[in-house]
Amino acid sequence: MGKKIGIIADTTADLPIGLAEHKGIELNPIHISINGESRLHGIDIINQEVLEHLKQKDEVVTAPPTPQEYYQIFKKASEDYDQVYSMHVSRELSKCYDNAVLGLEMFIQKQKAEEKGIIVRNNISVIDTMGASISQGQIVNRLANIVKTQHDLSKIDKYIQWLIKKTMMFFVVDNLYWLKKSGALNMFSGLFGKLLDIKPVVQLENGILTPVDNPKGKSTAIENMFRIIRATTPEYRRGIEIWVGHSASILDAKYVRRQLSKIFKIQEKKIPLVEAGPTIVSHTGPGVVCVSIIPK
Repeated sequence: MGKKIGIIADTTADLPIGLAEHKGIELNPIHISINGESRLHGIDIINQEVLEHLKQKDEVVTAPPTPQEYYQIFKKASEDYDQVYSMHVSRELSKCYDNAVLGLEMFIQKQKAEEKGIIVRNNISVIDTMGASISQGQIVNRLANIVKTQHDLSKIDKYIQWLIKKTMMFFVVDNLYWLKKSGALNMFSGLFGKLLDIKPVVQLENGILTPVDNPKGKSTAIENMFRIIRATTPEYRRGIEIWVGHSASILDAKYVRRQLSKIFKIQEKKIPLVEAGPTIVSHTGPGVVCVSIIPK
């Protein structure tokens, strides 16, 4: 009988509707503060509500689960599964990974104390996916696929590292107001200065937001994103899998999906449109369109 393997992800991982439930992926709600009032993502506040608050320029702040919350999550998961993979957004963008590590340390220490000094085998892996939003979601989804048939943990570990290394993500924002407000604009200041009407093409590379183009006009930015994607996406023997994400930009997202379908000769229906969640949108603002690519 194969090992029972559990997959955990924070709600920073943006997935197609219903996919987490269908594939048995357990989602931990992140904290979202609206004008100082804390709520749990997916439990007492949903993406659309967060989006409306952002449009009204309310104070929207996201925060990870606490180490104590992760401790409780790991305690339950360890009882339910033989092996657990806890998959987190890039530590450059959030403290989810760091808090999960602290929560795991608390869990291990508690195990030791309960076993009177006998070290119980740790069956939980905490992983920085170096992704965010749909790229984190793609990695989590792919892991959920492989654990159904693969139970050699060493091979799964290698596969996870391969996924993290090969996943690519690009996005275009509607304006720089949100990047400036979140503090992320500081890393772009030398390139953009005070020109907040610039529509940058940004790549998530090694877990860090990196500007790769700075056109004026969103349509130009999207066309330039296609050019950059074509130039930087290797040809894989089995092809690639593409997800398109967006927030309050469905028409742009459909256009991006249609064009990528033509460029890479993939049926449109095989490129999911995914709603971008508050972790990425609180940095990029409404109107963001993003693309994540992973080899098959």
